[in-house]
Amino acid sequence: MENVWRRASLAGVGVGLTVAALVVPMSLSAHADPDAVKTAQQKLEQIESQGAQMAEQYSTLDGRLKQTSGRVATLNADLVEQKAKVSAQVGSMGQLALLQYQANGIDLTTRLLASPDDTAFIRNLATVQSVTTLTNDRVQAYQAQQAKLQTTQQQLIAAKQQLVDDKAEQASLIKQQQQREQQAREVVAKLTAQEQQRLAAERKAKAEAEARRVAHQQVATATTRSTTSRSTTSRSTTRDQPPAVTVPAGSSRGQVAANFALSKVGGPYVYGGTGPTGYDCSGLTGGAWAAAGVSLPRTSQGQWGVGVPVSVSQLQPGDLVFYYSGISHVGIYIGGGKIVDAANPRSGIRVTTVTGNYMPYMGARRVG
Repeated sequence: MENVWRRASLAGVGVGLTVAALVVPMSLSAHADPDAVKTAQQKLEQIESQGAQMAEQYSTLDGRLKQTSGRVATLNADLVEQKAKVSAQVGSMGQLALLQYQANGIDLTTRLLASPDDTAFIRNLATVQSVTTLTNDRVQAYQAQQAKLQTTQQQLIAAKQQLVDDKAEQASLIKQQQQREQQAREVVAKLTAQEQQRLAAERKAKAEAEARRVAHQQVATATTRSTTSRSTTSRSTTRDQPPAVTVPAGSSRGQVAANFALSKVGGPYVYGGTGPTGYDCSGLTGGAWAAAGVSLPRTSQGQWGVGVPVSVSQLQPGDLVFYYSGISHVGIYIGGGKIVDAANPRSGIRVTTVTGNYMPYMGARRVG
């Protein structure tokens, strides 16, 4: 069942490829209805954005499932150990009961009161006190072990339920993705060939314009920070200022990561995949950098938080390139204005351009 879930179709990212495949000569675009094209573009953008977010949710759940499965295994072992401890405590309590009920059912207190002389009285008194203290200690120890056993049982039940809930949520996500895949196909199918061609051109132009806007914004922000830092440093006479953040040069490890990603081109997209038989987007970038000796967070959102930002003009092999507002897709730069990304089950692991690929560009990070 898990393989069925993992290989279910992913809506959203990559719908643009369906559109691009239907391109016809530019001369036909004059007959396209601009309103129909605009409506289709808005619908596709919404479907793709939501699809990318769902893929990110699936990856997050997949990581949590692995952690919970490990916790269940640990709790099972703890439960066996704790049951053995409780059983041992029960045996110990039974031995104490035998000490307290001797001499044809006459307990130690009765024997104490019936002592024939002072020496026997003192001896029996010490025995009663010793047994009483030992009994209290072992009762408390038993209660503590029994409480720990109950806690372990409750934790195990909760962990198993978490597994069930997360798997159900993953199945729900895949069902929703399949529905969105169908919606995307229907959006494209309603357009004429001329409208499909115009849609592809407009989406590419919009993606490139958005990439330029983000790049310009990054440059402006960096310039402002640099100016502010210099101004603050010139005014400061009593304390040191932190050094300005500089972008490290690309490394040989970045090339190793890029080469790893390239070696996977043509392979399958797998929901929650971290290799070696298939990958999702962040699984691929994480695997690529693991090959270079660097550990990355599991999800694209987590990977967005590592390294330092770089602009499009600064990109070097191995840099991580991110897409969609909220960061829900990531690829790895290989040079020549191109990335490798695990797009979706239909496109698999592919080579595509940094911009102009229909996915809203959000920025890039350099790690390693």
